[in-house]
Amino acid sequence: FKFNKKFVKLLNNLGFAGWAGGGSIAAELDEFEHVLANGGLGLRYETQERMNFRLDIGKNFENDITLIYFGMTEAF
Repeated sequence: FKFNKKFVKLLNNLGFAGWAGGGSIAAELDEFEHVLANGGLGLRYETQERMNFRLDIGKNFENDITLIYFGMTEAF
């Protein structure tokens, strides 16, 4: 079974990302009371070298909020 060259190029340019994190704000280290947890998944498609189209879906687990982000550069 042979794949079309355009399909193979599409697959070679695809990437995925995932993250999990949390954060809190306090005046002193021993005052942390509430940690806001978040996580998400992302899809990347390389349009040129060092230029990716990004589509990320993130979830704030504390407030049950889901956000969608997209952009044309890398986050880092």
